[in-house]
Amino acid sequence: MTATTSWVNPVPVPDFSIALGATTSTVVTWICVATAAACLIAAIGEIMLKRTAVLLFCCIGGIFCNAIEPLWDVLGHLHFNRGNTVVFQAFAQAAFPVDYPLWAVLLYIQFGGFQCWVFYLMLKLGASRRTFWTVAAWQVVVNGLIEIPLINAKVYQYYGDQPFRLFGFPLWWVFTNFGELLGAVVLFLLIKRFGNTGAVSAIFIVPAAFGAWELWTGWPVYAALNFDTLSVVKHFAALVSAAVTVLTLWTFAKFMPVLQSLPDWHSLEFDRAGRADQGDKVGASSS
Repeated sequence: MTATTSWVNPVPVPDFSIALGATTSTVVTWICVATAAACLIAAIGEIMLKRTAVLLFCCIGGIFCNAIEPLWDVLGHLHFNRGNTVVFQAFAQAAFPVDYPLWAVLLYIQFGGFQCWVFYLMLKLGASRRTFWTVAAWQVVVNGLIEIPLINAKVYQYYGDQPFRLFGFPLWWVFTNFGELLGAVVLFLLIKRFGNTGAVSAIFIVPAAFGAWELWTGWPVYAALNFDTLSVVKHFAALVSAAVTVLTLWTFAKFMPVLQSLPDWHSLEFDRAGRADQGDKVGASSS
């Protein structure tokens, strides 16, 4: 009897022997508690000093990013190692369920919410294109500073044939993590239209933009990772994702002055209403 050879490559499997130490787990969690607390303090300060709660609503939206993060973990072959403090399990029916850790829930307050607020402030304050690219570069650096230490501390792992690894971190991921910018643009326009009332929309916009950008720029790599593709195809897909991201960022930078020059529709509406009311009073007094 002749054995047949399958053309299908072996399914990528996480290294389940890797475990996170209790001390490391505690340290990582408390660092994320501290960053989340700092964001909350900043949000309270904004409410007291500026009479607006944009940062607070962005941080709440950042928490909701955790509801869809497991989807990217599955598609992008990310596995949280044993030893994390698990708060919920996603995709329990899958071969490798996502045991989602507490520190990640807290981290998205900063990584999703606070950074969306930073991009929003950049638009609101009329920042230049140079500042835009500086903030975009800062986003990339922050992404690396968060992920590389966590990966090497064995908090989680990227398994399988991941393109363009640097110290265990697949660099293609940094290009999929600009949803905060997209969210900031939408939030900026809504606040221009509805005033501070529009800030509450950040609760929905932040996670929605996070997911939209992941699909917009990351789908070539997600497809390459989850189909039976060669390593060269995966690397090419990563280059495509990077190119789409850079082109999209360039487009944002190009049209950012246009966005910033748009009128404050909310204020104009109140001005018109005020003038109309004043005209009515003048007409009534003259009669």
